[in-house]
Amino acid sequence: MKALIGASAAVALGLGSAVAGGVSATAAPAQHGEDSVVGDVFVCESATYTVIEGTLKFTIHEGSSKSGNTNFTGTLVPKHVVLVDEDGALYSNTGAVWFGDTSNAQQGSAQGTFTAYLNIISQGGGVVDTVRQNGHFGANGEFELDKGTCELPPE
Repeated sequence: MKALIGASAAVALGLGSAVAGGVSATAAPAQHGEDSVVGDVFVCESATYTVIEGTLKFTIHEGSSKSGNTNFTGTLVPKHVVLVDEDGALYSNTGAVWFGDTSNAQQGSAQGTFTAYLNIISQGGGVVDTVRQNGHFGANGEFELDKGTCELPPE
């Protein structure tokens, strides 16, 4: 589950109705976990930051109905993340990534939403760079908005 922050975009936009295969006809208990994000890299307009310490806590929930409709949500939150830039300055990372997906088996349709809102914070406490991404796919098309100064780490 390395690079969960970056991978969450692919999960959110690629799930469609794939969740239906392994889910009972009720809501499954939420899955909770934590994984290291050491080595992840944020490429930003002003700098590149490499994670040298910290984890990503995640909560994943999936469910389905007797008719085959599905739902899936995930929340990813950085915990005690320390980043370093090219000059050796240290930063922290706060915020969250959320994604969700539903499918309708009778209509053969699916929709999903992805939101990443993360701050890179200087040791003095000020926000120096951000990830501000929103995306949606569904029957009415797709869109992605990116208002931040950084890209999510790749998978």
